[in-house]
Amino acid sequence: MTHDFSPKSDFLRTLMARGFVHQCSDFAGLDEKALAGGLPAYIGFDSITSTKNSPFPS
Repeated sequence: MTHDFSPKSDFLRTLMARGFVHQCSDFAGLDEKALAGGLPAYIGFDSITSTKNSPFPS
């Protein structure tokens, strides 16, 4: 996925470089908040899933 937006914040730059951003309605606004600091973020994964690659015992 390519974006015409070039973030100034390390936070958004890293997320985009790693392909973690699927969509965003306001990249500039999100980047501004990230630069200001204290931006809460949600990391969506299931730590209790039972898969072969899970570091957690089943």
